[in-house]
Amino acid sequence: MPNTTQQTQPSTATPAEIVNGFKSMAYSRSMVRLDFRDYGERESYLQDRNRIRRQTRLLDKATRELFWRSDASVATALLNASKGERLNFDATHQKWNYTTGQYTPTEIRFEAYRVVCNAVHYLKNNPSV
Repeated sequence: MPNTTQQTQPSTATPAEIVNGFKSMAYSRSMVRLDFRDYGERESYLQDRNRIRRQTRLLDKATRELFWRSDASVATALLNASKGERLNFDATHQKWNYTTGQYTPTEIRFEAYRVVCNAVHYLKNNPSV
C-alpha cells in the first residue's frame, strides 16, 4: 500500500533570508497603512494611528534584545516561536505569511512583537542554539 501521508519539505531558505524576510514583513509600511475612509470620525483614526506607533516602539525594543545574535540562532528561534501564530514562515514558498484577523494595520506589529518575544524566550531556554 502506498504511503499517503504528505511529508513537509525542510526549509531551504538561508538564516539571513529568514531573518530579513521577517524584518521586511514586520516593518512593512504597506501593512500598516491606514485608510481614513475606513473611519467614521477623526478620533478613531488617531487612536489607531497612535496604537500602531506604540506597537512599533514595543517591537523595536523587543528586536534589540533579539537581533544582536547570529542569523542562524535568530532564524531558528523565529521559526520555533512562530509555529501556531498568525505570523509564520511558509517553508514551501520560502516566505513569511500573515493571517489577517480583523484589521491588519492595527494587528501586524503586535503579532510580530509576540513572535519576537517568544523567540527571545526560546533562546533564553535554549542557550545552546
